[in-house]
Amino acid sequence: AKVQIPMTAYTNSNMSDDRLDQKPIARDLAQSQSVIIQRQKSSYPTVFHRYTCTALLLSILFLLLTFPAATFADSISTSITTSNSGGDYGYIDFETDVGGIPYNYSVAALQHNSKALGNFLQQDANDTTLLLPDKTFHFHPGIYGQYIHNFKFLINGTMRFHRPAVTLTNHYDRPEPGILLDDSRDILISSPEPYEYDDNGDDNDNDNVNEIIDSDYGRHKRGIVDGHGADYWGIPGIGYLQLVEFRPDLLVMNRTSNALIEYIIFRDSGLYTLHLHDMDNLKIRYTSIVARRTTDTSHGGYDLSAFNTDGIDVSGNNVHVHDVDIWNQDDCIAVKDAPSGISQNMLFERVNASGLGLTVGSIGGTAVKNITFRDSFLYRTSKGIYMKFRIDEWRETPGLVEDVMYENITMVEPEWWGVWIGPAQQSISGNICHPSPCSMCWPNIPFTECNGMKGSQYKNITLKDVYIHRPLGSPGVILADESAPIDGMTFDNVIVTNDVPAKWQHIDLIATFPGLMEPIQDEYMHPLYVWCYSIGIGVLALVILTILGYGIFRFVKWNPGKDLSDEKNSTFYQKKTWIAILGIAVLAVIVQNMAKTREKTEKTSNYFICEGVVNGKATGDTWPIPSCFTDETGGSNDNKL
Repeated sequence: AKVQIPMTAYTNSNMSDDRLDQKPIARDLAQSQSVIIQRQKSSYPTVFHRYTCTALLLSILFLLLTFPAATFADSISTSITTSNSGGDYGYIDFETDVGGIPYNYSVAALQHNSKALGNFLQQDANDTTLLLPDKTFHFHPGIYGQYIHNFKFLINGTMRFHRPAVTLTNHYDRPEPGILLDDSRDILISSPEPYEYDDNGDDNDNDNVNEIIDSDYGRHKRGIVDGHGADYWGIPGIGYLQLVEFRPDLLVMNRTSNALIEYIIFRDSGLYTLHLHDMDNLKIRYTSIVARRTTDTSHGGYDLSAFNTDGIDVSGNNVHVHDVDIWNQDDCIAVKDAPSGISQNMLFERVNASGLGLTVGSIGGTAVKNITFRDSFLYRTSKGIYMKFRIDEWRETPGLVEDVMYENITMVEPEWWGVWIGPAQQSISGNICHPSPCSMCWPNIPFTECNGMKGSQYKNITLKDVYIHRPLGSPGVILADESAPIDGMTFDNVIVTNDVPAKWQHIDLIATFPGLMEPIQDEYMHPLYVWCYSIGIGVLALVILTILGYGIFRFVKWNPGKDLSDEKNSTFYQKKTWIAILGIAVLAVIVQNMAKTREKTEKTSNYFICEGVVNGKATGDTWPIPSCFTDETGGSNDNKL
């Protein structure tokens, strides 16, 4: 029998597509083995043929019932072919079996595909393999599955999400993510081709003893999950002010165990790309994440207008992320608060990243322990090593981050801070300069604040063999509140240089960041629009300067119509003169202070600030030495820069 599931089993859509005219079907007993078949009307010429076929079917059923079930670890290492007999269970084709409609992004098609996939996840995902064929399928966010086990989702084509006319929200009053999986186990999200690179399922050991590393994973054909972020980013700057963070994540998992994500390209999420809460035994590998608006090899104003597009945000226990590339406009990888209270035992290695760096945080009133980042490369990243506490509005307990190691990390031309260990420098409201607890505008804008977190504490933090080449400013910030100083911080061979070694001078960005091969699909960044934005910004600046200049001119203007021999008029103009002089003096002080601050932030020979550290030490060839550290280098780092 042909492996086929009519669309009417999953949706009540009234679309005119001919695949929707099929009638509901009965399920065979073989469904107990997760092989879903459709009964076909057939006629057999003789009774002999009927009995022969019946005996054959019973024999097959007996073998299925008596053959030992394979474990999930073995099943994900099995080569999945593109035939209905492939894999442990065969696969279900999203187009031919579930009725997905490709290449159609009408509202009806978006609703149809979203409902079809959502209903499949809710009803028939257990012990199955679902294949998205090599075509583009369009969806609305809000696809949901819960209590799923032993499910493989093989993406050979493209899933593209579109912003609906009315945004659906969850019970937290947040937009529904593209895909949400709750309370599930043994989940695989991958592409069909590259199974042979797994070492017989033994890929959860975190030590790479037997694992065959696919260092050239970008050469494979990989499935794409596209959030179509431009729908939410909008006109640069204006779009952020309109929505702030009221945008959907791309893929969310809650309380899920034994999950593997590999060989996928996640592109242009509206907000966070992978938002993974309370995970247990998670692995992510051979995956690209990209969120950008231009082809620039840096993070300019236009690209940064796609703010809050985190790469991998994860909390939980036993997490291993390796051989991934991330180019985005916020945290590349972020270890987050676990709703259970602790995130621990995580290893991130061989990560190529450009964004806001390799991050622990932001952490509120929970604990984070035993986190390692190693053997990674950051190119023109805004921040490099980033650890941050935030104000926790839900918990009254202080946060704790301890036993964190950054080892063998190389940065080339970080654009902001190479190292930031302290409060979260972020904006969570329409006022981008509001301190939450550290202002995004600090320290360059006068009167902005950056405050260490009271009560929350870092312990036993180590940076080893960290190289920061040609930073565009100060190496970084180390800041804690005196009520909870950083206790135990070691910089071992943390070296800043003003040149870039030869091996990093001519980087093959495509080989380093395979995700950058993805084209820019941002209708708001058409060259004509960008030209209009530039003209508009220039005109706005000119108007503001003109208004200010005219106001000043009117204020100090000599008015020959006034009789200055009149004591009242004379006193009035004297006051205006003194006010003008005072205003000019204040402006001069502000400009001078901004110039000094800028000079300090651009000085690569000193950390911008180092406060609130006890038991901090610099060893090896560390240079420059943070001012609040003890120098244990033995003077080997003199004039290193």
